[in-house]
Amino acid sequence: MTSNISSSYDYFKIIDDTVVDSISKQANGDKQFVSMLFESFIAEGNETLIMIETALKNNDYKTIGEVVHALKGLAGTMGVSQVFELCKDIDAALKQSNINEAMRLLPLLKLKYQVANDLITTNYLQA
Repeated sequence: MTSNISSSYDYFKIIDDTVVDSISKQANGDKQFVSMLFESFIAEGNETLIMIETALKNNDYKTIGEVVHALKGLAGTMGVSQVFELCKDIDAALKQSNINEAMRLLPLLKLKYQVANDLITTNYLQA
């Protein structure tokens, strides 16, 4: 079942190059600045996943909704499309009190975040 869910999100690029290009243009081509933004995304994303795990243990769906919503905004700003789309769907499910749907998507969010994290580390972070 996860493969069907996953394939529906695979339609979206992991990282939307047009968004990254736009960020780079706004930063006057400063690759170090873009790298710093992606470092912040990774740090906040890692923190968000820890917060989600803690909230899950406590059945604290309000906190899950809040942190997923924040990650959605960050992912959208940085062009991390698959993470953005998953966050959008989890956020919508929680707002509709569809806890089962949100919980079904959370493992995929973790997976897609890790894939994005690896891609960012390889392609956008300066050594």
